Amino acid sequence: MAMEQDLKRTVAMDLDMGLKPLDQLGNEFELKLGWMIATL
Repeated sequence: MAMEQDLKRTVAMDLDMGLKPLDQLGNEFELKLGWMIATL
């Protein structure tokens, strides 16, 4: 039981670490897009 919870926690942390850079890229893309629209 404890092992299963440990595994879930590890997977969740790995997902979080994997998604953070993607989130960062998405934010930068949105900023660039917003800036491009604002300067048109």
